[in-house]
Amino acid sequence: DIINDYSLFKKSEHEIKVLAPEGGYISNIKAENIGRASMNCGAGRADKDSEIDYGAGIRLNKKVGDKVEKGECIAYAYTSFNEHETIISEIMNAIEYSDKLPEKKNLLYARVSAAGTEYFI
Repeated sequence: DIINDYSLFKKSEHEIKVLAPEGGYISNIKAENIGRASMNCGAGRADKDSEIDYGAGIRLNKKVGDKVEKGECIAYAYTSFNEHETIISEIMNAIEYSDKLPEKKNLLYARVSAAGTEYFI
């Protein structure tokens, strides 16, 4: 049920709106930066003794290729921590913009079978 209705999921104390600093098309999203931002929210472990906040995390509202307007909400961060600037900065640094619609990238580059490798690029 949670997959279809996020309101059933426990949320952390703070909901942070991340707004687009500029308009254009989203040309790239760096997963490592989003992962660090999520960890800084409390959703991941910095070391083996770190506790996980199961209500913390990042919800991206946009994906690569989407058009955004300056000031539009591109993501929400959920955290119980009061320090929000690092989280916002990580998310903002993860998202790159372009004036043009980016080329669609292949999700599948090759297929390996008994007959050999078939490349799609």
